[in-house]
Amino acid sequence: QDVEAAVRYLKSRRDCDPKRIVGYGLSMGGAALSMSLKRGNPFCGIILDSSFSDLRVAQSEFLARLLGPLCGEVISLMNVCCFFELRITPKSIRPVRWISRAAPRPLLIIHGTADRTIPVSEGKALFAAAREPKSLWLAPGADHLQAQSGLPREYQRLVLDFLRKASSATESQPR
Repeated sequence: QDVEAAVRYLKSRRDCDPKRIVGYGLSMGGAALSMSLKRGNPFCGIILDSSFSDLRVAQSEFLARLLGPLCGEVISLMNVCCFFELRITPKSIRPVRWISRAAPRPLLIIHGTADRTIPVSEGKALFAAAREPKSLWLAPGADHLQAQSGLPREYQRLVLDFLRKASSATESQPR
């Protein structure tokens, strides 16, 4: 809903061309962006940086490293709290189910190879489930959300090239 509200706001501005809105999501924001695709795709391109494909996988991998044998009990408690407070379950937070709806607009997935929060396998799973046009950059040695600061020139070049291509592709696509 936050993603949809942000798009509505941008479309309401006189200085915004609604055909040139790029979705750019970091970590959990990337998951929210991916899940918003189930209601349509208002973007001319989508960039996901360090996002997960399935909350259950990301949650269990991260907490297992952090908590060891207590992991199962903590996950169970978190799941109960999420259900009673938010009426959601981790089973329902699966961006991988919706990522194919990014197409036909371009998708760029960025993930650090040394991500200790969300394993690089999650970025690869999103990429595998996506349809063309899509691209994947595995940032060598980058931890969670560290590709931009650790490899600034590469990151900037990649993102700017993507924005140029997404913008020019929009000019030739009917909406």
